[in-house]
Amino acid sequence: MIVRGSRPIAILMALVLGFSSGCAGTRNWRGSEESGSIEEFLTPKLVGENVRMETPQGTATGRLAALDLQSGELLLVSPPSAFDEADSVFFTFGEIESISVSNHRVADRRFLLVVASYLALVYALYYFVSRGFEDLDHLR
Repeated sequence: MIVRGSRPIAILMALVLGFSSGCAGTRNWRGSEESGSIEEFLTPKLVGENVRMETPQGTATGRLAALDLQSGELLLVSPPSAFDEADSVFFTFGEIESISVSNHRVADRRFLLVVASYLALVYALYYFVSRGFEDLDHLR
């Protein structure tokens, strides 16, 4: 069933644009007063997310495997490379100068956004082809 008018296309495009606005996936914290405390930034729901930390010893990158807010420690697991196996490193909150958390679910959202965009495009093409471009006559 084809609905007359361009309202279905406008609704589909609004859904796609609304969905794309929820795709922000990186949060940052720097060790300064305006950033707030690290205890407020790190929450248990961040366990399992990809993390990049700056410490006095250098940069550490990996997955946040465990977080203990009581003792002020976190466990970072770096991904295994071709030459060595995965490393697990404990850090205390006092060692962290800055931290960046990347949400791994963003890739899933972006994939769904691409699929929704293609579906909207296919529907728009089907709509215009099946209608024979009748709705565009008033634009002349």
